[in-house]
Amino acid sequence: MFGLNENMHYYLCTRCVDMRNGINGLSRIVRDEMGLAPLGGGIFVFFSKNRQSVKLLRWDSDGFILYHKRLERGTFEAPSINGSTGRAEMPWRTFSLIMQGISTNSVKYRKFISDKIDSLGDFNVRPDGMEIDLDSKLYYKQYDIDYKVHGNGKSEKAASKMRLNLFFNPSWRSEGQINIDMKVEGQRSCLQKMLEGKKEAPDDETLKKDFCMFDVKLDKKRHVISFEKNEKKYNDSLRLLGFVAIVTLGLDLTAPQALAHYKLRDEQEKYFQQMKTEMCSDRQRNWSEDGKTGRLFVLFVGLVIGSYIRHIWKTTDLHSMFASSLDMLDEMRNIRCIERQGHASKITPFVGKQVEIAKAFGLDIPVGCEPGYKSKKVGRKRGRPKKNES
Repeated sequence: MFGLNENMHYYLCTRCVDMRNGINGLSRIVRDEMGLAPLGGGIFVFFSKNRQSVKLLRWDSDGFILYHKRLERGTFEAPSINGSTGRAEMPWRTFSLIMQGISTNSVKYRKFISDKIDSLGDFNVRPDGMEIDLDSKLYYKQYDIDYKVHGNGKSEKAASKMRLNLFFNPSWRSEGQINIDMKVEGQRSCLQKMLEGKKEAPDDETLKKDFCMFDVKLDKKRHVISFEKNEKKYNDSLRLLGFVAIVTLGLDLTAPQALAHYKLRDEQEKYFQQMKTEMCSDRQRNWSEDGKTGRLFVLFVGLVIGSYIRHIWKTTDLHSMFASSLDMLDEMRNIRCIERQGHASKITPFVGKQVEIAKAFGLDIPVGCEPGYKSKKVGRKRGRPKKNES
């Protein structure tokens, strides 16, 4: 989507922005209000006041890219954020849902899935009756689903071999509970400041979205009188944490097999996304079957190399130095190999972060390319000697 992926960092401007702002205006907002560097490699997200338009600003090695999307119907949903700072970082999943017009608060399990989770009852570490898969290290349980499709009139047809594969991970549940508790405390802090400062509350729709975990009472001037945590919403949010469901239809698969098939499909989708972005191959331009086979082989080799580069970037200190593996590669682009006829080839020196990149990949910097290298030809004057010199 837009050539963006989960390896990038997404920063949301916490205030509404005039969509007449272009690259220069948005860059000033990033620098002055959000306190970030426009050239830092992040994706900066700006919403209009009516939430029908969004602009994304991105630096692409040699220039800015400005995306603009406007909805013909409906509005974008802004995530719940703390308005005291000028920015908020969004995870890729939240950003992707918002760009597709999907409400993050409305992403719910189907009724028969939530019913099965409720049937497991209360538990401390894991639900009773679930087995553990040694490969994925997940608890699982498979259910046969009696699902009927109703046609015109009174006709109906039962779904064949419809199964619910339910998985549970205690660590996901713990992490999710921490995120929800942080969300609650952030909303509580903002409401307390509004109560003490007697600030006017936003409109009802924004109030409901930004403070969804609380019941807020206002006076006639829209000042906060009191607020109380909505325990039902809070408990409902915790109820489904840690669970993942995969529904299969017409397949004779166990729950671990269904998970393996799903993960394979997920990997394939990531590879296709990489072909469109890192490999710059959004379409197959071929004139023969042999040409197609050769191009696919080149792409396969490129993906292997690209995957190794991303692995090094993620598992070393390079992850904190660069926003993405592409930014890391851009850092190395200005290294040149200079060839002159009758002279030995020369590589320009490695400087700054280029040295750290070479160390992370276990590469030895060529002799003469070290940052502090000095030429051995000392005292030699460049250019043609003067006539009076002999």
